[in-house]
Amino acid sequence: MRIPVFCLMMFVSLSAHAASGCDGLLGDYAPAAGKPATMRVEKVGGDIVLRMRDAGRWSVETAPTHVAELDMDGPEKPPADACILDVPGGELIKMPIGSPYQVTSITGSNFTTKHSTTGVLFRVEQGFQVDGIELYPVAHSGDSPPLPTKAVPGREIAGMGPCPGYHAPDMSQADFDGLSDRARKYFAGLDPVQQREFVCGQTLDQIVGDGLSSNDAKTVDSMWRWLDVLLHAHQVPRDEHGIDDRWRVAGQLLHDNRTNADAKASPDHARRQALVLDLLVPNLPPPDTLRDGREDQASDLAAELVKLPEADALAALGKLHASGALSWQIHDNNPYHLADAALSDALNPPVSASVFALLVKDTNPVVLQSDTLLRGEVSEHHVEGVRRLLGAGVKPTAKVLAEAGDDPEMLRLLKAAAAR
Repeated sequence: MRIPVFCLMMFVSLSAHAASGCDGLLGDYAPAAGKPATMRVEKVGGDIVLRMRDAGRWSVETAPTHVAELDMDGPEKPPADACILDVPGGELIKMPIGSPYQVTSITGSNFTTKHSTTGVLFRVEQGFQVDGIELYPVAHSGDSPPLPTKAVPGREIAGMGPCPGYHAPDMSQADFDGLSDRARKYFAGLDPVQQREFVCGQTLDQIVGDGLSSNDAKTVDSMWRWLDVLLHAHQVPRDEHGIDDRWRVAGQLLHDNRTNADAKASPDHARRQALVLDLLVPNLPPPDTLRDGREDQASDLAAELVKLPEADALAALGKLHASGALSWQIHDNNPYHLADAALSDALNPPVSASVFALLVKDTNPVVLQSDTLLRGEVSEHHVEGVRRLLGAGVKPTAKVLAEAGDDPEMLRLLKAAAAR
């Protein structure tokens, strides 16, 4: 009997114990017939995990899964080898070949019935849309990276092996040896995977995430203390795939330190801000490393930098200017430079004239001379913003003049600039 996917879901209970049928999902999978494997389902320490392959190498990191236990005692029993495995982004489903399943349109309103051709389906939900991607079982190809082992004292860095993303640890052995006894004792008590996360940057990334999402003063204070320790040891916050997270972390830390009432009232407010400006901002990776959907992290950070006190803003933005980051085009299909994005944040409330002038140096002339920014300031009746833009050489169009309405000061400024 063919069991539809929506029927299989009816058999699911909320147990975390693995159903034996999911062992049948262990193996390598390709996204299309005749293609090499890009996904591996394997057991690590008794747990079923997911590992991906990129550029011919299986990832160091694995993604956890949850095996949904099927109700084998119900009136309609699923096939003995059926399995639903919760994985990041969806569900991995094992079913008999030929089993029907339903997918929907992007609005979720139109259903289409398909039939499994491989017996393994990756079910994805995006908003109202439900889609199914057939996966093709292929022969085992290449070994998975070895599991980390407990660190040997004196070789905590060199003996760790590759980090997620196959980069070397950012922290050197000398950096590690320079940590306090308390920090090294904490490290010694971690299991091998946690030790790898510590030296590879994932622990720092997690500490920041926990601290920024917490309302507990002790958790927040602990975050800043660990940041002080690990950033001075040249550690880089990295996500689970080993991607450098400094742009995001710097922006979020400055935002929280500026807007959070408890953070603003803290006697450590200035010291915490200096920690970000001295150890994160000067060491940001090139913005082109954000060309994977994270481009807005650069504009988020720039928006925070322009809101700093004048001396701090000039110093931080000056570093981005010197590195060429302020003239970086944020999106390939959009002419805005990073400076252009920051300029809109610098207009209201208006920043100091020196900070504004620094940003103008790296704006895209095409963007600056368009009437987008000027029209925005005119419509909001921001006289100072209009004065700044006109002073930077922006020429008002007839459309801008018409939108100035009956604001006499605005009209005077615009007409004088148009006459010039």
